[in-house]
Amino acid sequence: MKKFIGDKSFYKHVFIIAMPIIIQNVITSFVNLLDNVMVGQVGTEAMSGVAVVNQLIFVFNLGIFGFTSGVGIMGTQFVGKGDHKGFADTFKIKITVGFIYLLIAFGIFYFLGDTLIMSYLHDSEAGLDIALTFQYAKDYFKVIVIGLPFFMVTQSYSTTLREMKQTSIPMLSGVAAFCTNLIFNYLLIFGKFGFPKLGIVGAAIATVFSRIVECSINVIWTHTHTDRAIFAKNILKSGRVDKGLVKKVLIIALPSLINELMWAGGQTMLNQNLSLRGIEAVSAVTIMSNVQYLFKSAFLGFGVTLAILVGNALGAKNPELAVESDNKMIALSFVVTLALAVIVFVLAPFIPGMYNTIPEVKSIATKLIMLCAIGMPIDSLINNFYHTIKSGGNPLLNFMYDGGYTWIVMVPLAFCIGHFTNIPIAPMYALIYYVSNGLKCIIGIILVRKRIWVRDLVNN
Repeated sequence: MKKFIGDKSFYKHVFIIAMPIIIQNVITSFVNLLDNVMVGQVGTEAMSGVAVVNQLIFVFNLGIFGFTSGVGIMGTQFVGKGDHKGFADTFKIKITVGFIYLLIAFGIFYFLGDTLIMSYLHDSEAGLDIALTFQYAKDYFKVIVIGLPFFMVTQSYSTTLREMKQTSIPMLSGVAAFCTNLIFNYLLIFGKFGFPKLGIVGAAIATVFSRIVECSINVIWTHTHTDRAIFAKNILKSGRVDKGLVKKVLIIALPSLINELMWAGGQTMLNQNLSLRGIEAVSAVTIMSNVQYLFKSAFLGFGVTLAILVGNALGAKNPELAVESDNKMIALSFVVTLALAVIVFVLAPFIPGMYNTIPEVKSIATKLIMLCAIGMPIDSLINNFYHTIKSGGNPLLNFMYDGGYTWIVMVPLAFCIGHFTNIPIAPMYALIYYVSNGLKCIIGIILVRKRIWVRDLVNN
């Protein structure tokens, strides 16, 4: 057991890095939860419309996350090596490719937005209005896309700061974004203190405002503190990025982007198949998802921390330290998540009561939250296995374990159950969730124990 338990100095170092990341994740998840609770006061159709749009935005966001974290594999190793020029160049690549990706996303949303929204809307046994839900979704979509460029820039800056263990600024910017979103949600959704009552459009405006605030804080701090954010020092005057490095980074980062898009696309396909059980299923899954991501914030933060520690160790030519840190982080994350899972299970019957929705939705949501809580410890292991494999920079292995697995196993399973059976939403979700994640966890254990992920990318 010693290889899974660290000393006090290890845990102190971990929590210095991890806590700001976890706090930021909690804040982001709590903002989404508040958004849905407040929008839910408008009605079930409004909540469902917003949920559908957020599924599409989720795919965009995961693509940005995938690319920036893919580049970050090189970035953390450059930090471990002490190569400031190489580290700054990875940031330039993030920004450049991020803008290209942004243009592609705008094109897809402009030409296919309505079609994508309608793919989630199906007849409801509870008599909910599909046409009204569609209109709510369109109104929300037109505004929320304005915040996408700010999200892209924020991710480029915040991930780069984290790679060099400057985690407090992304956290503080997240706190500011949370406050901005909360205040303007209240003012604009309900029309308080002389502000117009805009409903879900007000929620979208509040989210865009929060994105602008978060982005501004990261950018301004970085360029006014170049003594600590060394990558930003004379970044515009540091010359072009070496073509060899661009090629090397893209070989790792583009598969990471594609992997995240495929994983996110797989999750949206799962939700699309769940939506075959009616609009009330969409609303219930939305409630469950917001609770899930709020309580998953801990192990998601530990996963990012694991990647930083492992990447730094590999860049410093210390593979044994990388393996040691990996084992201890996986164990820590599992234990914390197990405790949180118990809390989620106990709170499950009470959480849906915060929403102004019909009893059918509340009943389904309660069952889904309980099922999610039971599976959280396995989710923790899978997340850490993913970050372990990714830290070594083997794009094919990472792709096959994550995005590839999603489309080979989970999506076909969800499609078959959704289209060829009449299983109710709760057991349908349980069957897909437990079967696909159980098998994925077993594969992850095998891959991590074989240590084929241990690779040094910057000293060769």
